[in-house]
Amino acid sequence: MLVQMDDKWILTDPFLVDTMGMLQRRASPPGLTAGEIPKIDAVLVSHMHPDHLSFGSLERIERKVKTLLVPQGGLAYIPRFAFDARELRTWRSFDDGGMRITAVPVKSPRRTIRNRLRVDEEELHRLCRRVPRPEGLLRR
Repeated sequence: MLVQMDDKWILTDPFLVDTMGMLQRRASPPGLTAGEIPKIDAVLVSHMHPDHLSFGSLERIERKVKTLLVPQGGLAYIPRFAFDARELRTWRSFDDGGMRITAVPVKSPRRTIRNRLRVDEEELHRLCRRVPRPEGLLRR
């Protein structure tokens, strides 16, 4: 999803390639091509699954991205790119030029998967959403 907040552009979980993890083909083309995407202030990756983290997509927009934000522990999986890449722990914020993005925890709707895979609590905290907000619009 591409979001504009004032003069800031935020892209969440970019998926601009034809296949997911080189296994599953897209059901439909992306809404925008990499060439149509503007310069991006922040790319947000909600969690480290191949349907949300696409290295091929990041390569296609690499020169347009200022900062990539991934969940805690996610930098270990990110290869070197031209943009700044940072981890964002739950309830921590990233501030840049009047834009604040805060990682908040979410519960997975599939609790049976948690039980089946025995995901520990720390891993569940890595599955979090990023909440962007323009500074000054919302007050603490």
